[in-house]
Amino acid sequence: MQSQSLLYGEMSGDAFSEGGLGKSLLRIHIAFGAHVDSIQFEWLENGKILRSIRRGGEGGSQRHSFALAPGEKIIRVEGKSGQCVDQLTFTTNKGNQYGPFGGQGGDSFVLDAPGGVNGFFGHAGLLLDAIGFYYDELIDEPQKPAAPAARSRSKSSAS
Repeated sequence: MQSQSLLYGEMSGDAFSEGGLGKSLLRIHIAFGAHVDSIQFEWLENGKILRSIRRGGEGGSQRHSFALAPGEKIIRVEGKSGQCVDQLTFTTNKGNQYGPFGGQGGDSFVLDAPGGVNGFFGHAGLLLDAIGFYYDELIDEPQKPAAPAARSRSKSSAS
């Protein structure tokens, strides 16, 4: 089942929505300084690599990209936001951590998504103004009924 997080930041700038079912996240490109200036995604869909447009502005004194290995998913996002997205850190199911990217302003948030983040939404203008996440919820598999315990039969002799 797919869920949607809260929106972190403010709803200024242009709205966007990326990813979703049928796409696998391959790489994230991020530009940052005191804030997250922009973010861009690469997806795999039907054997083709698709690159999104950059969400946010041209600024950012630092740039970083990271790729996910096959089967690797983002399962935790930590960040800070206020009037914009100030900071992002991504943790994967393989134990890799990418970030923190950005500054120290804003209020902290944490999203735990054990099933994996499979999309992003938000608002962007000159900065990444707001970000939210689509993610898969883990559904517990139904437990198989336990096999009945073997009964021991004892032979009794009639007297």
